[in-house]
Amino acid sequence: MPNIRDLPNELLLWIVSHLDGSAIFSLAKSCKDLDFRLQPSIWKYNIKFQNSNLLHLAVKYDNVGLTEALLQNNANLNAFYRGKTPLMRALKYSSATVRELLLNRRDLDINIQNQARESALWYAIHYGKFSIVKSVLDYLTARVDIKHKHGRTTLHLAVFAGRIGFVHLLLSRASDPNLEDDSGHSARSWAFQFNRPVMKMIFTNDHDSEVYHGTRNSQDSGLPLHEAVLHGSVDAVKRRLRRNDEALDTQDRKGYTPLHLAVQSRRLEVVNCS
Repeated sequence: MPNIRDLPNELLLWIVSHLDGSAIFSLAKSCKDLDFRLQPSIWKYNIKFQNSNLLHLAVKYDNVGLTEALLQNNANLNAFYRGKTPLMRALKYSSATVRELLLNRRDLDINIQNQARESALWYAIHYGKFSIVKSVLDYLTARVDIKHKHGRTTLHLAVFAGRIGFVHLLLSRASDPNLEDDSGHSARSWAFQFNRPVMKMIFTNDHDSEVYHGTRNSQDSGLPLHEAVLHGSVDAVKRRLRRNDEALDTQDRKGYTPLHLAVQSRRLEVVNCS
């Protein structure tokens, strides 16, 4: 029985032309010899005729070398595949190395949105840590107040998620707290409706002032124990305490520990957890 590895390159490329991105990826990885022979031609063919969908696979599986090679061959890093751009996928799945490869490209359209009106910044807020959101906002053409589903900005999203660090970061980048969504509510008004003390303080006070989030690790995690206390979820507080996500004496921007917040908001069931 003939072996696919023994086929001439022309026939291999004809086979490749009838495969989708994931099948090409699997074929090229089936053996080193085949991988070596097919790589350059596969990259060029995929970029020219298959909408650069190999770049999405490389990003999803955190393949730094393949991502770099495809970008060097001018892969389309703004192409959609199953509703996401490569950067959207990188913000959900990949390492900092892959994210930086994409964010360092000048031809990146960082504000592009899919049919669900999600953007790269939306993905960063939804899946990322403080440092990831900051890296997206640092991109030269990033629009902080781009409207998403229901007319909501990323500041709205950060308020809904209770991400104190994200809210402060977005405000420090001139996000407008008074922009209204489709229901006529601004991020500021939602923050007051949710009645989260620390969130209300951020919108009431000068958000350009220096903020203390404790250690760098606590800043990156968005103060998860504080957030759980403010949500009043006993189960969430217990989970955070078991995981040691945040030291009990970590202070937020007003110098409050989780216990201070629990007492201030009269959440006695949460106080007992501490």
